[in-house]
Amino acid sequence: MARGLNMAFLAAVAIAALIQTSVAQTTHTVGDTTGWAIPTGGPAFYSSWAANQTFNVGEILVFNFMANAHDVAKVTKADYDACTTSSPISLVETSPARISLDASGEHYFICNFTGHCSAGQKMMINGRSVEHRIMAIRMDRIVFLIIAVALLEGATSGKNYKVGDAVGWSIPQNKSYYESWAGDQKFEVGDSLEFNWTGTHDVLKVTTKTDYDACVKTNGTPNITSPVTFNLTANGTFYYICTIGSHCELGQKVTIVVGNGSSSSPPISAVLSTITIVAASLVHLCSFLLY
Repeated sequence: MARGLNMAFLAAVAIAALIQTSVAQTTHTVGDTTGWAIPTGGPAFYSSWAANQTFNVGEILVFNFMANAHDVAKVTKADYDACTTSSPISLVETSPARISLDASGEHYFICNFTGHCSAGQKMMINGRSVEHRIMAIRMDRIVFLIIAVALLEGATSGKNYKVGDAVGWSIPQNKSYYESWAGDQKFEVGDSLEFNWTGTHDVLKVTTKTDYDACVKTNGTPNITSPVTFNLTANGTFYYICTIGSHCELGQKVTIVVGNGSSSSPPISAVLSTITIVAASLVHLCSFLLY
């Protein structure tokens, strides 16, 4: 099932890459629903809020606040550290205050009302340049391509099992040999079975367990030329026998269980859940690596 879901993982990577590269937030509402006020969540509230954002040159900060109760002063780092507005770079007293990020680097904002800045109504942000943003998008796409290629390779290439390993396909000394051999494997969709033999043997894929148990050799046309390869294209239980003489009765038969043995596909809800979780994880991974 895990290998069968690799295409879902690949879709998740595509979703994550598109989210990371194409969804650019051009307007930031400072403090979200809290707005611009003396923070009740502690003096680090706006620093924490800003740390979870990505700011680019050309984007806009929106400060929402109560009239005559707050304002927004853009100040130097020295004034920001000292919580003073002796010579602000700009001052907006009417809400909502819309301030455009017109340059890269650090920007400092405080409330000019007495005591508000020292109580935590202050914020520093770091705006990325256009060149930085373009480079980040390019890096996102590189990460996307690397992960996509790896997952696509995993989704399209399976393991080839040589039935019986070194023994090959023959009358076994122990009648339960092939059942034991198959029980030690983990077959998945995308794998293949290769039957190799010398001498007089063949291989027939039978449809039902009843025919398998009874060694019914007349329902189908056996493959008579070695090697023979069967591709495992679905989950389920599959049966193979040799139709020569009493070879099947002597143990030249094997049951192959692919996945969980059920032919049903995983519920679509489970696939969608997997896509959602992986997409979210990859978005956070890309953000961590690039920013």
